[in-house]
Amino acid sequence: MDNYNDELQIKGWLIDQLPYEVVWIDSNSKIIYANAKFCNAIGYNRKEITKLSVPDINTTVTAESWKNHWEEVAEKGVVNFKTTHKNKAGKFYDVEVFAQHFSYNGKNFISGIVNEITESSFYKKLIDNTQAIANVGGWELNLQDGSLMATAETLKIFKIEDQ
Repeated sequence: MDNYNDELQIKGWLIDQLPYEVVWIDSNSKIIYANAKFCNAIGYNRKEITKLSVPDINTTVTAESWKNHWEEVAEKGVVNFKTTHKNKAGKFYDVEVFAQHFSYNGKNFISGIVNEITESSFYKKLIDNTQAIANVGGWELNLQDGSLMATAETLKIFKIEDQ
């Protein structure tokens, strides 16, 4: 093997060892490369994955939104965002993506470094919902003297001024 092929093999091996999903996408939203972690998360093998495009894994992406995204990443160089991916089995999961524009052999691409955040976003949603429920407030009626005790939030809900 020559040095160039050795270098390519080493680079490919290193990218596969990263603790993140890595995907390279062309201007038409076609996936041209994905590391092993990305393939495993999405449920496709490397041959299958290169037949997919971004809308196959992110169902909110349209041709127009991809064009706008491509232009934004090309202009800014790096863009960070959260979105949802869909795997081969149809399961959705939340991800954070660091998209970076790069050129190779005269062609432009976006490299996506993807980190699954489903668990952390699930707990954040749970905490947010729990907090919203807790803010509903409460009240208590004293049956002995007929007095009513209510939290400020309950009074606000029933549009009763605190007395």
